[in-house]
Amino acid sequence: MYTIPFRHIHLDFHTSGLIKGIGKDFSKGQFKQALVDGHVDSITLCAKCHHGWMYYPSKEFPTHPTMQLDLFGEMLDAAKELGLTIEAYLSVGYDEIIALDQSQWLMRKQNQSLDTTPDFLTPGYHQFCVNSPYLDRVCAQVKEVLSLYQVDGIFLDIVGIRKCYCPSCMQEAHAKGINPNDSNQMMQIWEKTYFHYIEQIERTVSSIQPGIEIFHNSGHIDRGRLDLMEVNSHLELESLPTGGWGYDHFLLSSRFVQHFGKPYLGMTGRFQYGWGDFGGYKHPNGMRYEISRFLANGAGCSIGDQMHPYGKLDPGLYRMIGEVYQEVEAKQPWCTNVTAVTEVGILSTESAGDYAISGVNESLSLGSSDIGAVRILQEGHILFDVLCASDDFSHYKVMILPDRIKLTPNLENKLLAYLDRGGKIFATGISAMKEKGTLASRLGVSWKGQNLSIPNYAEPCFQVGSLDSDSFVMYQGSQEIEANNEENTILAFLQESFFNRSIEHFSSHYHTASSLQRKGPGMVETPSSVYAVWNLFSEYALKGNLAAKYFVLYAMKKLLAQPIITTHYPSQVELSLMKQEDQGRYVLHVLQGSRTLHGKQMEIVEDLLPVQPEKVAIHVQDSIQDVYLIPQREAIPYSYNEGNLEFTIPSFSCHQMICLSYTKEETHEH
Repeated sequence: MYTIPFRHIHLDFHTSGLIKGIGKDFSKGQFKQALVDGHVDSITLCAKCHHGWMYYPSKEFPTHPTMQLDLFGEMLDAAKELGLTIEAYLSVGYDEIIALDQSQWLMRKQNQSLDTTPDFLTPGYHQFCVNSPYLDRVCAQVKEVLSLYQVDGIFLDIVGIRKCYCPSCMQEAHAKGINPNDSNQMMQIWEKTYFHYIEQIERTVSSIQPGIEIFHNSGHIDRGRLDLMEVNSHLELESLPTGGWGYDHFLLSSRFVQHFGKPYLGMTGRFQYGWGDFGGYKHPNGMRYEISRFLANGAGCSIGDQMHPYGKLDPGLYRMIGEVYQEVEAKQPWCTNVTAVTEVGILSTESAGDYAISGVNESLSLGSSDIGAVRILQEGHILFDVLCASDDFSHYKVMILPDRIKLTPNLENKLLAYLDRGGKIFATGISAMKEKGTLASRLGVSWKGQNLSIPNYAEPCFQVGSLDSDSFVMYQGSQEIEANNEENTILAFLQESFFNRSIEHFSSHYHTASSLQRKGPGMVETPSSVYAVWNLFSEYALKGNLAAKYFVLYAMKKLLAQPIITTHYPSQVELSLMKQEDQGRYVLHVLQGSRTLHGKQMEIVEDLLPVQPEKVAIHVQDSIQDVYLIPQREAIPYSYNEGNLEFTIPSFSCHQMICLSYTKEETHEH
């Protein structure tokens, strides 16, 4: 059984053959001391880099030409002497030293430009297609590394189902009668290619070191494809917030994988920008926040680094990492073997969304609705999972269908059965809408089509935040409906603008004002559902529309009569609740990082401001016997009020954990 590491280092080492003296400053003693200072318990070591060099004396493949030692072997021995878990890293997608000689194996786009780097006149890597003889080379490299060195696992990078029009893929399309201009037909080849690669790797590994961990990294866990997740023995959620992924990505990914029971790591980087950002400075508080966020979402922790070409780890960096990982080490006993406590399921548009919404920002089709949903629920302190269409919905009190969920007959029947068993649904936009749709009828509406007024307006029948206004703009479009039952409650009305902005028609600086005339219902409540015509989740993700957020939270308040957590913490304070069943306790995580915008688009955490004391009420079935702070082990007073456990969390900065034990513990201070 794989034990997830909590203090992992992913050590890149991608180095040009033009740099002399590779590894010349490597010292096993210095290497070990840095890892000890860093409180590291696990490491990924580079056996083959993106440039294609091997970092050991290979008999079959080119070793880095200026390296005079077995660098991989020396690092491996040092890590073993410290008792670390060790993964061997091999780049699969890139092997740059043969790119020119074997250009026929390179991936090509439909216009025949190369992948990753479009040509040979631009500096950068070129990705290889494993639907070519290149796969034999990859398998031989894996075989050689595992034959020479005993490791606990392998990390295979730059892989996945790739769109490719290289000679091998085009020849196969021709042989099978597949139209290469039809990407749906070509997907047969691309999927077959990836799963054949998986099969060959597994066969190679099991013939030499059966049972070790295998992880295939594509940089993202596809929420629509459980089969792609299952080919990995564990998951490493590559998500460098300041390196292009942003802070939403890890939250969305972790909330998707957390309910499957597969071990997973969160992976950030020591870099300010992306991988290989030598000299980039990430503030220690930013690192502390990101790592605490991993713990709060049930993940082990991984920090990416790249060793200097001369082979020396940065002592100051590893002392900083050690300060962060020392905190993790103290908290670790309350973070192992946890399951997330949740009450709401968000059906991911990456899994079940397939509608093109015309006339609005195309980012609607790129996951913005999922991002908006996790942001709003996180900020509203509502506990949730992100789901795919094949998941079991019965665990959840409320299912959210954000903006553009497309109903297949199977999904519609599944949601109808969920309603029949007492579940509740909150749907927005075109989700669940279709002509003569049974589910739409159960949601209290009849669908008339897309409203053509963009933007349009929402007239609420309730107060939105602190503002009592006639109407609020909605930038991302909406549907038109009729309420099909007079007993249902209309919570808001749709208003149109006087006209859409165009060359012939425009008014004022930005968009046209509302006509203040009701076009029809905008938000309808039944005893088991709320439906809103607007794309509320993409509104929040793309426009930061606070009115959309408050519409969602009002609907959730209607549907979620008894939330697990009730608190008045500010929206930027993040909460999660984990259960350690084998220890007889819950663990509440409370977290805040003060993100500020630096540069044009980069969020940075530099300051960790104190979070003021706040009362929290928690509703769980187990009878709580002890409440204390982690890792301080300080008891805090608590009481019960109408079935809710109530206590006040004292002031803290960054991350505070609270143990709620339903078996009596005597290990904390009173």
